[in-house]
Amino acid sequence: MKKSFSFLLCALAISLITGCSSISVTNKLNDLELTEQGKTIAHVNGHISGFYIFGFVPIWCGSPSEVGQPVFFLNKVKLSDTVNMVTAKCKSKDIGATKLIDLQSTMSTNPVIPFLPAFLMSIKKCEVSGNCIK
Repeated sequence: MKKSFSFLLCALAISLITGCSSISVTNKLNDLELTEQGKTIAHVNGHISGFYIFGFVPIWCGSPSEVGQPVFFLNKVKLSDTVNMVTAKCKSKDIGATKLIDLQSTMSTNPVIPFLPAFLMSIKKCEVSGNCIK
């Protein structure tokens, strides 16, 4: 019983860091143009993850509007929020893109504790990436 409780406590401690969002930008493309539609400025990747119980009740998630900050009891691990985060970064003054192409997305749900079904306690993730051009 003591080992089970310790394992559960460790799993919950690890899950505390899952409610996050991040956005990564690179413009190191080795002078390659990724499209003929304009000048490639950068590649942008956005990620939002969150901790859920019963598969649909959010406990904490990453915030798409304040990257790196958690939000509680709000479902923010959605494709629309992640796409909005990536497109806002492309349009920002530091990148200044006029178009976003090659948009790719991935969503996944995994159990927090491997031997429990994912619908009890799960980590949901959404990742979107694309190329910013002018």
